[in-house]
Amino acid sequence: MRRLNELNIDSSKLDGPNAHEIDDFENWFGVKLPLDYIGFLRFSNGGSPEVDTFVYRVGEDEGEGAVSTFFSLTSDKDDTYGIWYCTGLIESVLGFKCVAIAENGGGDMIFLDMRDKPPSVKILYRSSGNSTPEIADTFEDFIDSLHLNPDYD
Repeated sequence: MRRLNELNIDSSKLDGPNAHEIDDFENWFGVKLPLDYIGFLRFSNGGSPEVDTFVYRVGEDEGEGAVSTFFSLTSDKDDTYGIWYCTGLIESVLGFKCVAIAENGGGDMIFLDMRDKPPSVKILYRSSGNSTPEIADTFEDFIDSLHLNPDYD
């Protein structure tokens, strides 16, 4: 996986989650978070990346999106920018085994689809009938695919 400092994340300055916080989340939602994602949370537990743009495909069509905010993992289950709260929100749409990890500027949720082995990264586009195009095969691939949007200059 790329060096995480390359993403230039405007971090929330929260400490990374401890083992108890990770275990509580995994046990409650019945998932085992990928080690590369846990490492990411320990590097930056939430925040907005400068290197934020990703590409996704729907059939033959290609689109582009951007990460607005990565969610944090703390013991606060009601934090609206936390994975506890946001995972609960998408569970009602997608069912179990999906973990919200970020959102785009429009409030669409980027999530780990834990039903895939290994877990893939997808986005839940609510405005287009709750479609869930895949962004990357793994969390590591997702992080490696992020790039600066040239239109932001």
